[in-house]
Amino acid sequence: MPTNPLFRVQPDEELAEAHRELLLAFVDIDRLQQLLQSALPLAERSVLWLDDRFTRPYQTSHAVNYLILTAVDHLHCLKTVMQDADAQHIFAPFTLIRSAIETASTALWLLNPKDRKTRITRSLRLEANNIAMLGRAYGTMGVDVAETTRMRLELLSAAVEKSQVDKDVVMGSYPSVQTIISTATKEAGLSRWIFGAWQLSSGSTHGKTWAGAHTSTFTPDAGSSTEDVFNGCLSSDEASISKVLLAALAVINRALRLQARRARRSNGGSFNKTQPCSGELRWVQVPMRVVRT
Repeated sequence: MPTNPLFRVQPDEELAEAHRELLLAFVDIDRLQQLLQSALPLAERSVLWLDDRFTRPYQTSHAVNYLILTAVDHLHCLKTVMQDADAQHIFAPFTLIRSAIETASTALWLLNPKDRKTRITRSLRLEANNIAMLGRAYGTMGVDVAETTRMRLELLSAAVEKSQVDKDVVMGSYPSVQTIISTATKEAGLSRWIFGAWQLSSGSTHGKTWAGAHTSTFTPDAGSSTEDVFNGCLSSDEASISKVLLAALAVINRALRLQARRARRSNGGSFNKTQPCSGELRWVQVPMRVVRT
């Protein structure tokens, strides 16, 4: 009987390596979850401290914290399901990883620019999108949020005026998630594989067979399959989960490192220079090795 051309077979050695990588990644996720139990302190007159003065009451540092926490929360759920509950799903892991890549990339998108006005503009654009989405979502549910929306828009307008950024840009169309991921990862010098990992995860989330062919494993049943109909068992592919998970961790890692730099008082040095880091988790180095493959 011919093999199914739509699904690949997962070799035993690849499965063993995926197990090892996942176990190490789960340790890192636990450490991240503990790390984010408290907010990162901002040094007075640090980059983020100054940014917050212009974006208040929609402080950039608060948005970054919220986005990184959201990313880690999704990955901790994945770790809890796969390791603690010993349950492995076919498609759900990629939904969780997709969310982590999206939210961590958005945090990185806010942090990346060296120019303060660009950072502030992006932060206020995020809030403008929040307000717009709030109005649409609650309006669909029949909840009147006109007064809340009006008040938030007034606060946003005041922040725009105080920071002297382009109001048309702030209130204009918000970039797509694809644009944010590709822009943020390119600016940060991360591998293009990050975007590919998001595409695979997104495809699996939405039940696209092109993605499922790469993120799941099919074991045919020789007794009931024919030349043109393949019956069998569809199962999760740990190697694919491991690869896209490490891509998500690479984005979170870069966002956390840049957040820490932006939260420290600048000594006048260039933000282009990599600062020495102490006490880094294992994933500071490992995901980048995997991402480049």
